[in-house]
Amino acid sequence: MLSLLSKMKVAIDETWDSQSVSPWWQQMRTACIQSENNGAALLSAHVGHSVAAQISNNMTEKKFSQTVLGADSEALTDSWEALSLDTEYWKLLLKQLEDCLILQTLLHSKGNTQTSKVSSLQAEPLPRLSVKSY
Repeated sequence: MLSLLSKMKVAIDETWDSQSVSPWWQQMRTACIQSENNGAALLSAHVGHSVAAQISNNMTEKKFSQTVLGADSEALTDSWEALSLDTEYWKLLLKQLEDCLILQTLLHSKGNTQTSKVSSLQAEPLPRLSVKSY
């Protein structure tokens, strides 16, 4: 579904410079960063990363075929740099979300016996975690 949405003409701005990070995917990463539901955010980030990579590969193949036909090879290099940066942003986000999910799981576990002896009225509520607050 995300793949189909991202192919819509209004999804990715035609004026977007392919030599920079895509604002479309940056918005999706920002939503995942701000989410306090780490499991859903991690799943969304995996799907977004996969679809973004697929779209980038298609765009790169198209640009490469144009370069072979005589277009500017420097533009292709700049596009690769932006693609590499975008990929690194996705990888960083995935790692941060995995860390938040692990931390949230550990905080919610009842591993500490002293904490379990405290009545529920005295226990502090566990904080909601997000990559932004992490």
